[in-house]
Amino acid sequence: FSPDAFCVTLACFAAIYVVVALFNTVSVSRCKLIDLIRADVKNERAGVRNPWVCLVVFIASIAVLAYAYEQLIENGLVMLDQPEFIRATIAMLLEDFHQSILPSLADEVIRRDLSLGKPPRPKVGNTAKVIVGMRRSGKTFRLYQEILDLRADGVDPGRICYLNFDDDRLRPYDENLIDQVLETFYELHPEARSQGAYLFFDEMQDVPDWGVAMRRILDTEKVALFLTGSSSRLLSEDVATEFRGRSLSYELLPYSFREFLRA
Repeated sequence: FSPDAFCVTLACFAAIYVVVALFNTVSVSRCKLIDLIRADVKNERAGVRNPWVCLVVFIASIAVLAYAYEQLIENGLVMLDQPEFIRATIAMLLEDFHQSILPSLADEVIRRDLSLGKPPRPKVGNTAKVIVGMRRSGKTFRLYQEILDLRADGVDPGRICYLNFDDDRLRPYDENLIDQVLETFYELHPEARSQGAYLFFDEMQDVPDWGVAMRRILDTEKVALFLTGSSSRLLSEDVATEFRGRSLSYELLPYSFREFLRA
């Protein structure tokens, strides 16, 4: 028994009662006295306009409820901390980036002078490129710039995986979160595993054991890996330690005067 749920339920019923009472008061106030006297007669004459349509809708509703009940018995109730829910959330975030977020922000990306060099071709044993910098210095938009350049060069968006790990919908972090992200991406785009994937992981510094997972991905998957992290939590020395010399670190500073004029 949950006292909070009980109180919320009572509050909802009270709100429904008040709203219905207000509408009934307005409806009654518009009626004439003679109509109120003959209300019982009018109610007797009221009928269903199209009984066949009502019957079809009723049967369809029963069928939907029966199917939902069958699925609930078969699969159980999916809780927020279960892997199925987490993977569904990851899939939604991955697809939403290409369909909504990037298109809406593409015109707002100001090109930065920090060069990451030519994007490496995805392969096993690649070197990771890590962008570090203070908060609000533009690390995320620098990744957007790199993604837009890849798409301009003809790279299929289905081979590009971007995820911001600072998203509150991913918290609390599961110990296998990075593996779940990669497997979900490959389920959505199986061709990326054979053709090679471009992985863009944003704000990695708070994910547990992220360095171990990143080294394993570099050693076993055909990828080109780009990471960002806040310099308050992820220093260049930390990057070198985590990747055992398998990374290139780039520090992104706030706008220079030339970039400010460009913006």
